[in-house]
Amino acid sequence: MAVLGAAFQIGRSALAAYQSAIAITGQNIANVGNTNYTRQTAGWWRMYGGMTLSGVAPGMGVNLSGLQRHVTKRSRPACGSPWATGPGPRRLTVP
Repeated sequence: MAVLGAAFQIGRSALAAYQSAIAITGQNIANVGNTNYTRQTAGWWRMYGGMTLSGVAPGMGVNLSGLQRHVTKRSRPACGSPWATGPGPRRLTVP
C-alpha cells in the first residue's frame, strides 16, 4: 500500500507543478503586448525519496523551485516609445 501512496504523491506533485507552470505561461500570453512585462519561465527541482528495503531510491516527484525572468535589451526602440532616443515622431505641415 505504501508504493501506491508514493505513486499518488508523485502524480500530485507533478500536477501541482505543471498547474503553476501553465499559470505562468498564461501570464506570458496575456502580457505579450505590454512593453514593461518580461517573460518568465518556471524552474523545476526534483524531490528525492528515501531508500527502500530493496536498495532502490525512488524519487518523490517534482517541485517548482522558482521563476526566472528573461530580460532582453532593445536594439531599436519603437518611434514614440518612452525609451526612444532622439526627437521622436515628426509632424509634416502642408502649406
